[in-house]
Amino acid sequence: MVAQREPKVVPWANDGGDSWNATRCVALAPEPVGNGGTCVAEGSGVTGIDDCERGAICWGVDPVPLGGSCVSFCGGSEAAPECPEGLACVIANDGVLPLCLRECDPLAPVCAGAEVCANAGSSPGSDVFVCVPSPPLVVLAFAEPCQYLPYVCGPGLACVAAEHVPGCDANGCCTTVGELSQMPTCPGRGQTCLPFDETRPLAGPCYCGLAS
Repeated sequence: MVAQREPKVVPWANDGGDSWNATRCVALAPEPVGNGGTCVAEGSGVTGIDDCERGAICWGVDPVPLGGSCVSFCGGSEAAPECPEGLACVIANDGVLPLCLRECDPLAPVCAGAEVCANAGSSPGSDVFVCVPSPPLVVLAFAEPCQYLPYVCGPGLACVAAEHVPGCDANGCCTTVGELSQMPTCPGRGQTCLPFDETRPLAGPCYCGLAS
């Protein structure tokens, strides 16, 4: 009798698209790769089938030869997620994709050469920025929709609620980021730089939006 391999729960794209939108169980690899190790995905980067250990996903998968790095899922709960020190929990794509990724400063990003510093997540306007791989993630320009990974706003931009970005009709849209102490020139008509943290209205990072 052939032994059945243990399953693991993974995010995947169940509609044939390029965004993770559901979860499913797949077989655990015979020799799973640990967090941070080099991995290989099967089919594409959004099938959920890879050789990472349980509780991790092959992230930043190149189209050819489908290689990436194992990244762990957030621990704790959705209300109180947990990641190791220096990493932030990004809960993206309506909660399907909870990843522990390296934090960064959008005004002075220190990410790898093929990464961008983005507030990639399910809540437009989040002030948590992390380094994400680009490519294979698709980098967007000002006023482009940014709700779901693999789409992320480019350098110097952030994903915020669409009501703040003229000309963009989506749940989240890309807009310019800046520093309150050195107010940037906002590209959208009527925009001003609004604080991410409303308890600090005079200093800290801000985003170009429409004041209510």
